[in-house]
Amino acid sequence: MNSPKSFAVLGRGIAGLTAAYHLQKAGLVPTVFGQIEGQASRAAQGILCNKGLIFFESPLFKAKLESLQSMQSFLDELEAESGRAIPRSFGGVAEPYWDAADYQTTVARIYRHKFLGCHQTEDYPGWTALPESTRLPLGQLFYPRDGWFDPLAVLDALEAYLRDRGIVFIAEKVARFFSAAGGEVVLLTNESSREYSFDRIIMAAGSGTKELWEAAGLNAQRMFFIGGQTLSVPRQGAECPHILAKGSRSLTLLADQAILGSSSWKDFESDDLAADAAQLLKETEQNFGLQLTGPYQSRTGVRFRFKDRMPVVGWVSTGPFAQKLYLLTGFY
Repeated sequence: MNSPKSFAVLGRGIAGLTAAYHLQKAGLVPTVFGQIEGQASRAAQGILCNKGLIFFESPLFKAKLESLQSMQSFLDELEAESGRAIPRSFGGVAEPYWDAADYQTTVARIYRHKFLGCHQTEDYPGWTALPESTRLPLGQLFYPRDGWFDPLAVLDALEAYLRDRGIVFIAEKVARFFSAAGGEVVLLTNESSREYSFDRIIMAAGSGTKELWEAAGLNAQRMFFIGGQTLSVPRQGAECPHILAKGSRSLTLLADQAILGSSSWKDFESDDLAADAAQLLKETEQNFGLQLTGPYQSRTGVRFRFKDRMPVVGWVSTGPFAQKLYLLTGFY
């Protein structure tokens, strides 16, 4: 083993690479396993929009707000340490409403039909015409602490940071693992069938979690896969970024491109990616009054989630992997 507390991180998405990043900063030398094909992180749009709310009874929502507030400093630090530029904009997110009825519907949805407090949510008149505008909203709810970052740039920066510091990447998925007599956890990869031994395992494998979950003897109900698509469409004419949301849809308008997504389907594959892309473009005009045309680039990925949309974070507390296996999965 490569250290008194050797760690393996299963997964090369944002969760896995961030876990490896913090382990390295703590003086440990994790080994990262996994491939990048089909990653939800690489198909993500990158908008962080909590819509200004604070649900005082919800610890999870407080944690999300704290995470959002720390995201900007984390990106600043990662950009400086990795030497890789990370495009981002945290000037706020706007949610349009088109008439008085839409305003009432939007507010009712955001506040879940009862006022539990707000966090600097502002109500502004609608924006002026953009090059792609087909209509203009009556007004917009504005969430000044929300924003956008480029997830592909973050993944590249994390990998660059870790590789520069000698972290080993093994571009194979782990097929199964078992507890050895000496207390280590032995991993078996699916291609070379080579065995690796570690003291601790962090499972952040995203859509690859289900098979590993079963290999660990864990039992969780109501978990499934969600696939999605993100489109990048060339554009010109934006003087500054516009980050927009409407319900579950969101849109990033940069000077050179518009990024929208994602159409979701259950399981690993869409029946028709072109039809999903056409629906995304149609919804952009419906939700934001913008018509995006021209060739687009598509990214697709699959995420692992639970019915209640809550992530699973923490050590396994019972069985042969108690305090050896840390779960970091199911983010939504």
